Amino acid sequence: MKLCFTGDAIMLTPPSGNYWRNNSLVNIMHSYSVRAGNLEMCLSGNRAFASTFCGGIWLSAEPEMLSELLKFGFDYFNTANNHSMDFSYQGLTLTNDALDDAGILHSGSGNSLEEASMPVYKCVNGRKIAFLSCTASCDDAARAGSPSQTIPARPGVNMLRHSERLSVTPEIMAVIDKIRQDTHINARFLKAVRMGIHSLSPEIHRLGRLEFVEGAENRKITSCHKGDLHRILEAVKAAEANHADLIVVSIHSHDIKADTDDTADYYVEEFAHSCVDCVRWGGYW
Repeated sequence: MKLCFTGDAIMLTPPSGNYWRNNSLVNIMHSYSVRAGNLEMCLSGNRAFASTFCGGIWLSAEPEMLSELLKFGFDYFNTANNHSMDFSYQGLTLTNDALDDAGILHSGSGNSLEEASMPVYKCVNGRKIAFLSCTASCDDAARAGSPSQTIPARPGVNMLRHSERLSVTPEIMAVIDKIRQDTHINARFLKAVRMGIHSLSPEIHRLGRLEFVEGAENRKITSCHKGDLHRILEAVKAAEANHADLIVVSIHSHDIKADTDDTADYYVEEFAHSCVDCVRWGGYW
C-alpha cells in the first residue's frame, strides 16, 4: 500500500485545453493506493457571504470545480485550514456538503467541535486507515465550539491553539519593562486583572500582546494549548481503539522556527511527538 500526501489544493477556475491529458502528475498520483490533500478553498460559489476575516484572501470556487480536482484521484481532504471559514458558516456547510455528495472523505471541520474533531476511516487492501485533521493557523473566530445547556454548538474547524513567549536576557528585559511603564501599554489588561477576568503571572512580563520571560539567551518558546492537544490525542486514541491499522494526523500550520519554511515551529514538533507517543506509550505528556 502506497500513500500520497499533497499540500494545499487551490483550484478556483477550470483548466483549459488538454491539461489533464498532458499532466504527468495525474498519472503519478493514480499510481498510489490512497491520495490525500488539504482543501485550501471553499466550494461555495457565489452562494455565501464572506467573513470579515479570511485566510489572507477569500478563496471560493464553484462546487463543480471539485470534479476537476478529483481527476487527480483524491480519496480524502483535510478541511481544517485558515481558508475554511472564508465564507462563514454557510460556506463551510456548502463545502462539506459538496464533499459528502461526491463521496469524498474529509475531516477537520464540522457543525460542532465534536464533529470537527472526529476521525474518518477508509479500508484499503484489507487495512483500516484513520484520518483526522486540525489547523494551528486560522482566525480564532473560525474555531468550532461545543454546545452548552443554553447555547447550540458553533460550526468551525478543529483548532490547535498555541502560545508564544520570548525568552530574553535580563538586560533586554529591563528595556522591555521600561517601555511598559512609560507607555502604559498594559493598562487595559491590568484593569481586566483587577476585575478578575485575567490573572497575572509574576514570571511573565507583558508588552501588549507579547509575553516575555527572563532567560540566559534570546529565543522564542512556543507550546501547544493543553486542552486542544488533549482533545486531538483523545481522537487518536479513539481511532486506535476502533482498530485502525494506520492513523494519519494532518496539521495545517504557517508557523516556523526561524527564517525558512522548512523549519516547523517548536509547538509543531511537540504536537508530532505527542501523537506518536500517544499510540506508542499510551500516554499524553
